[in-house]
Amino acid sequence: MTAGVPAGTWRRALALVTLAVLMLSGLDASVKYLGQSYPLPMVAWARYFFHFATFGIWILATRGAVAVRTRRLGLQIVRALLLVAMTYLFIAALVLLPLADATAINFLAPLVVTALSAIVLGETVGWRRWMAVSVGFVGVLIIVRPDADVVNWGALLALGATFFFALYQIATRALAGTDLAVTTMFYTAFVGAAATTVIVPFFWATPTPVDFALMVLAGVTGGGGHFLLIHAYRYAEASFIAPLFYVQIVFSVALGYVVFGEMPDMWTFAGAALIILGGLWIWSRERRASRPPPIIGRIL
Repeated sequence: MTAGVPAGTWRRALALVTLAVLMLSGLDASVKYLGQSYPLPMVAWARYFFHFATFGIWILATRGAVAVRTRRLGLQIVRALLLVAMTYLFIAALVLLPLADATAINFLAPLVVTALSAIVLGETVGWRRWMAVSVGFVGVLIIVRPDADVVNWGALLALGATFFFALYQIATRALAGTDLAVTTMFYTAFVGAAATTVIVPFFWATPTPVDFALMVLAGVTGGGGHFLLIHAYRYAEASFIAPLFYVQIVFSVALGYVVFGEMPDMWTFAGAALIILGGLWIWSRERRASRPPPIIGRIL
């Protein structure tokens, strides 16, 4: 039995989170592959359109008015658009970076949330948390090893995606006290689909049947990952679930090698270890303070 988690339930949470992270890693691999052949707005559209066409419609059909009833419509829209911006930047980064590198850089998100909480929300962030943030950024520098003569656009795009995801998490925290999780999940899919559908006609390229299937897969795995993660919180506390997201680096390394022939070097592993160390330190401090930890990892 795990502390704070009822006996017999933590295994279900573990299984759900592991499956969710596997699906999200599959989403990453799909959009990375598609991004090499299709315009970025089209790949982003596929991710959100098929998410909404499956899970978004299902939520609307099963929950009815509850799905759209919100006390903070403006914040729901802004939050969803932050995730759309993050998606564009992260897909662009995936095209330029190895899958494991992009995933590791995105693990910086909880540390960025900590830094932004002090700036945006006025929360008190002690020197230990600032130290964890610094360790995480050192990890990013180790991964990308910036060269004075070469701009690593992939790393910059991944860092930009991480910044928008951190803002998205802060908006999620603000909504948690007023709106149901199912409502927030619906607006994530609906606003994302609407925003990308407006843009995609200007960038449309007819996909092959196989690539179209991958586009559908991207939407289904994205929606499925969301659904499974929300379901996992029925069986375990956020403080138990948060560190489980780090298993995504294992899936990313495996998929990167099998699908793209990418094998991370020791610098990537060392940098990822520092980023994870900083994230776990933040998680530990938030748990002691009895506050929900920032989301670890990334959900496109």
